[in-house]
Amino acid sequence: VVSGKNRAKKAIELALSSLLFKNKIFENNKFILLLLSSHTIEINIDEIGIINDYIQEKAGYTADIVMYVNEDKNLGEALAVTLILSEIESTKI
Repeated sequence: VVSGKNRAKKAIELALSSLLFKNKIFENNKFILLLLSSHTIEINIDEIGIINDYIQEKAGYTADIVMYVNEDKNLGEALAVTLILSEIESTKI
């Protein structure tokens, strides 16, 4: 959960800083569910672009991303990024 200037870049960097991503497990998962949550400051198209581009770069530009946007009243001005990785295509779920 990140607020302030450059919140999109900081939020995706934080989401990808977990041990799973550091161990390159991310590169083997080409199907990604992405949840973006905010409240008082809406997520704009530029922020979505920053997050998407960052994920694609880390995944070798081969990821299929299914994105959901959610309003969470507990976040205030902050942005939260949640990633779920899968080897299963979203169309097969």
